[in-house]
Amino acid sequence: MGDFHGIKKVKCDYFADKGDRQVDTSVFKPTFHVDDTSDKDVHAAMRQAQASLAIEGLFVPENGQELVRKRLRGEISQADFLKAALEIATRE
Repeated sequence: MGDFHGIKKVKCDYFADKGDRQVDTSVFKPTFHVDDTSDKDVHAAMRQAQASLAIEGLFVPENGQELVRKRLRGEISQADFLKAALEIATRE
């Protein structure tokens, strides 16, 4: 079972380099093992995160939610997750 209480806030630093944005992936060290998460854990974590965001009047678009699910299931790397999240955030 994943330890979602230990997830640290993601700090996504990026900088422009010849017009390309690069993500500093060294700032995020997950405190749970992605391989240990079940679909039930992923669903519970997503519901909790969505509720927290809703309190602030924020939401995660569906493509962002699917990206988070893929990361929590271990289907994509942390670096790929951060790059894709940055693309979604700057596009929305």
